[in-house]
Amino acid sequence: MPQDISAIAELALESVSRQPIPGLVPEKETILATTRAIVSGPPHFCWVSEIDGHIEGAVAAEVSDSFWFRGKQASVLLFYCRRGGEGGLLLRKFARWVKARPAIKVALFSLEGEEPRLEAFLRRLGFAQFNPQLSWVRG
Repeated sequence: MPQDISAIAELALESVSRQPIPGLVPEKETILATTRAIVSGPPHFCWVSEIDGHIEGAVAAEVSDSFWFRGKQASVLLFYCRRGGEGGLLLRKFARWVKARPAIKVALFSLEGEEPRLEAFLRRLGFAQFNPQLSWVRG
Protein backbone atom coordinates (compact mmCIF):
# COMPACT_ATOMS: atom_id res chain seq x y z
CA MET A 1 0.00 0.00 0.00
CA PRO A 2 2.92 2.47 0.28
CA GLN A 3 2.69 2.84 -3.49
CA ASP A 4 -0.84 4.26 -2.98
CA ILE A 5 0.23 7.15 -0.72
CA SER A 6 0.02 9.82 -3.46
CA ALA A 7 -3.41 8.65 -4.61
CA ILE A 8 -4.74 8.57 -1.03
CA ALA A 9 -3.36 12.07 -0.39
CA GLU A 10 -5.01 13.34 -3.59
CA LEU A 11 -8.30 11.83 -2.45
CA ALA A 12 -7.90 13.52 0.96
CA LEU A 13 -7.16 16.86 -0.72
CA GLU A 14 -10.28 16.48 -2.86
CA SER A 15 -12.28 15.61 0.25
CA VAL A 16 -11.30 18.71 2.24
CA SER A 17 -11.69 20.94 -0.80
CA ARG A 18 -15.36 20.06 -1.34
CA GLN A 19 -16.66 21.95 1.71
CA PRO A 20 -13.70 24.08 2.79
CA ILE A 21 -13.67 25.71 6.18
CA PRO A 22 -13.35 29.47 5.65
CA GLY A 23 -9.90 30.70 6.58
CA LEU A 24 -8.21 27.30 6.26
CA VAL A 25 -6.30 26.35 3.14
CA PRO A 26 -5.67 22.64 2.53
CA GLU A 27 -1.93 22.01 2.51
CA LYS A 28 -0.96 19.27 0.06
CA GLU A 29 2.45 18.58 1.67
CA THR A 30 0.90 18.26 5.13
CA ILE A 31 -1.72 15.84 3.80
CA LEU A 32 0.97 13.83 2.02
CA ALA A 33 3.18 13.64 5.15
CA THR A 34 0.25 12.58 7.34
CA THR A 35 -0.87 10.01 4.79
CA ARG A 36 2.66 8.60 4.66
CA ALA A 37 2.73 8.32 8.48
CA ILE A 38 -0.68 6.63 8.64
CA VAL A 39 0.07 4.14 5.86
CA SER A 40 3.51 3.19 7.17
CA GLY A 41 2.71 3.29 10.91
CA PRO A 42 1.77 -0.10 12.35
CA PRO A 43 -0.84 1.10 14.87
CA HIS A 44 -2.83 3.13 12.34
CA PHE A 45 -5.58 2.15 9.89
CA CYS A 46 -5.92 2.92 6.19
CA TRP A 47 -8.12 1.03 3.78
CA VAL A 48 -8.97 2.01 0.22
CA SER A 49 -11.58 1.24 -2.37
CA GLU A 50 -9.96 0.50 -5.70
CA ILE A 51 -12.04 0.40 -8.88
CA ASP A 52 -10.48 -0.34 -12.26
CA GLY A 53 -7.01 0.24 -10.80
CA HIS A 54 -7.88 3.67 -9.36
CA ILE A 55 -8.35 4.56 -5.72
CA GLU A 56 -11.89 5.92 -5.44
CA GLY A 57 -12.36 5.97 -1.67
CA ALA A 58 -10.52 5.67 1.61
CA VAL A 59 -10.91 5.60 5.36
CA ALA A 60 -7.87 6.39 7.50
CA ALA A 61 -7.49 6.63 11.26
CA GLU A 62 -4.66 7.62 13.54
CA VAL A 63 -4.21 5.60 16.72
CA SER A 64 -2.59 7.15 19.78
CA ASP A 65 -2.40 6.76 23.54
CA SER A 66 -5.28 8.42 25.31
CA PHE A 67 -4.80 11.64 27.17
CA TRP A 68 -7.19 10.74 29.97
CA PHE A 69 -7.76 6.99 30.17
CA ARG A 70 -5.70 3.82 29.94
CA GLY A 71 -5.71 2.58 26.38
CA LYS A 72 -5.68 3.82 22.83
CA GLN A 73 -7.89 6.11 20.82
CA ALA A 74 -8.49 5.83 17.08
CA SER A 75 -9.42 9.07 15.35
CA VAL A 76 -10.74 8.98 11.80
CA LEU A 77 -8.85 11.58 9.76
CA LEU A 78 -10.23 10.69 6.34
CA PHE A 79 -13.43 9.19 5.06
CA TYR A 80 -14.31 9.97 1.47
CA CYS A 81 -15.62 8.03 -1.51
CA ARG A 82 -16.18 9.23 -5.04
CA ARG A 83 -18.64 6.43 -5.82
CA GLY A 84 -21.70 5.44 -3.84
CA GLY A 85 -21.81 2.05 -2.17
CA GLU A 86 -18.10 1.87 -1.45
CA GLY A 87 -18.28 3.96 1.72
CA GLY A 88 -20.34 1.43 3.63
CA LEU A 89 -17.84 -1.32 2.83
CA LEU A 90 -14.95 0.82 4.05
CA LEU A 91 -16.73 1.76 7.27
CA ARG A 92 -17.63 -1.86 7.99
CA LYS A 93 -13.98 -2.82 7.51
CA PHE A 94 -12.90 -0.05 9.89
CA ALA A 95 -15.50 -1.00 12.53
CA ARG A 96 -14.37 -4.66 12.45
CA TRP A 97 -10.73 -3.58 12.70
CA VAL A 98 -11.41 -1.34 15.74
CA LYS A 99 -13.47 -3.99 17.53
CA ALA A 100 -10.72 -6.59 16.98
CA ARG A 101 -8.18 -4.46 18.89
CA PRO A 102 -8.83 -4.53 22.63
CA ALA A 103 -6.25 -1.78 23.27
CA ILE A 104 -8.48 0.69 21.38
CA LYS A 105 -11.01 1.95 23.92
CA VAL A 106 -12.48 4.83 21.90
CA ALA A 107 -12.88 5.41 18.17
CA LEU A 108 -13.83 8.92 17.10
CA PHE A 109 -15.55 9.87 13.86
CA SER A 110 -16.34 13.56 13.44
CA LEU A 111 -19.25 14.38 11.19
CA GLU A 112 -18.93 17.55 9.15
CA GLY A 113 -22.29 19.25 9.40
CA GLU A 114 -25.63 17.51 9.07
CA GLU A 115 -25.12 14.02 7.69
CA PRO A 116 -28.15 12.02 8.92
CA ARG A 117 -27.62 8.96 6.68
CA LEU A 118 -23.95 8.65 7.64
CA GLU A 119 -24.78 9.17 11.31
CA ALA A 120 -27.48 6.47 11.19
CA PHE A 121 -25.11 4.03 9.47
CA LEU A 122 -22.33 4.67 12.00
CA ARG A 123 -24.80 4.10 14.85
CA ARG A 124 -25.73 0.72 13.31
CA LEU A 125 -22.02 -0.16 13.28
CA GLY A 126 -21.87 0.55 17.01
CA PHE A 127 -20.64 4.15 17.02
CA ALA A 128 -23.45 5.18 19.34
CA GLN A 129 -21.83 7.50 21.91
CA PHE A 130 -22.81 10.98 20.75
CA ASN A 131 -20.35 13.75 21.61
CA PRO A 132 -21.22 17.13 20.08
CA GLN A 133 -18.15 19.00 18.94
CA LEU A 134 -17.69 22.70 18.35
CA SER A 135 -14.72 24.16 16.52
CA TRP A 136 -13.04 27.52 16.70
CA VAL A 137 -11.32 28.41 13.44
CA ARG A 138 -8.94 31.31 13.04
CA GLY A 139 -9.93 33.50 10.14
